[in-house]
Amino acid sequence: KIGVDAKTTRQLFASNAMSFLFAALFSLVFSGFRLNSLFAISPFSFGMAVLFSLSVIFTYLAQTKAMSFGNASSTMLIYSTGFLVPILFGVVAYNERVSLVQLLALGLLLLSLVLIINPRRDQKTSLPWVILSFLAATGSGLVAVLQKIHQRSPQAAEFPALLSWEFILAGTTLCIITVFLKNTAATPAFTKRSLGVAGISGIFVCLLNMLNIQLAGKLPAVVVFPIYNIGSLILSGVLCGILFRETIRPKEILGFILGCIAILLIGLF
Repeated sequence: KIGVDAKTTRQLFASNAMSFLFAALFSLVFSGFRLNSLFAISPFSFGMAVLFSLSVIFTYLAQTKAMSFGNASSTMLIYSTGFLVPILFGVVAYNERVSLVQLLALGLLLLSLVLIINPRRDQKTSLPWVILSFLAATGSGLVAVLQKIHQRSPQAAEFPALLSWEFILAGTTLCIITVFLKNTAATPAFTKRSLGVAGISGIFVCLLNMLNIQLAGKLPAVVVFPIYNIGSLILSGVLCGILFRETIRPKEILGFILGCIAILLIGLF
């Protein structure tokens, strides 16, 4: 069992809080420091920003708690299936078409997930772990659904201000949670080193969210979210093998190959 102890939980919360706050800063930089746009945002977009931040925090809390009940790789496997939620929503709400080839590719993508993440067979499942893992996956999918709803609305152009408020609200809330979490190891949650890492992370959080929310309104959910979610997982695995010399097992290599084939099929058909 790979659990998450209190010390690790506190550090993870602190790291993510700082990443979100840095992402808010970078979103302002990329928008040309138009601070007036933050206060000129429509009530609809601000309300969506609140929902975004609540969904992100809910997802993160559920995922972290699930890992304290069960194996991390199995938790991540279930969490990664969250991309199915916006696909189903796109079909029902916006009548988006999903071809037979794309359906088969989604099945192939799920198989590649199992091979890449390689959940432990000896893990003892518990009801709290199952519920929390699926709640985390649902929360992840809900974030994608909210992105699609906003980008299909007349206020779609307000996405820079929406993201800034999302990052500010999520980061501030996680900071408050971090402060109130019990510090069992008497170690500081916020350090100079963690600030540096959070700054770099914040850049990527900002850029990826800006790109993803724009694509959510222009492309079908069956194309955007599997490629974004699983594509990033495949890229991370390959880069870790190349840059950090991490051992990649044959099953994982097969998973990477199947995942790339599935993504190509989804994009082409």
